Amino acid sequence: MFKKVVIFFLISVGIFLLSSFALATTSTTTGSTGLISGGVQQLGSAVYGSGTTSTSLPVLIATIIKALLGLLGIIFIVIIIYAGFLYITSQGTPETIKKAKSTIFYALIGLIIILTSYALASFVTDIIINSAGITGGGGGTNSTGTGTGGIK
Repeated sequence: MFKKVVIFFLISVGIFLLSSFALATTSTTTGSTGLISGGVQQLGSAVYGSGTTSTSLPVLIATIIKALLGLLGIIFIVIIIYAGFLYITSQGTPETIKKAKSTIFYALIGLIIILTSYALASFVTDIIINSAGITGGGGGTNSTGTGTGGIK
């Protein structure tokens, strides 16, 4: 049984990783990048700076926290898939069904905690960034004097 779960997991991860190549399109226009390389460049600019402007510490921390919470969301999906696989392959065994249902239940509790943490982290970092007057590299003021953004 454990071998089947490992094989299923490896196949699922392989399909997930291979599907990203379908999104890595190149553009014929100069200056634009594909979806994957553009995302990597944007993340690299947020973490390491774009070379021309410096990223402040609160913006960097906010970016890292949001990335880690996004990773936890991916882990939640993997746990739900595992629990669904357990439930489907239980063949009516009450212990396996109970284990699958409890795994789904605890995964949903984890999802609620992850979403609450994301909302709280986003709220707190926005307050810190706005109170310090920091923009996320692309912010500033427009012609009316109102702010145009920062980290979102």
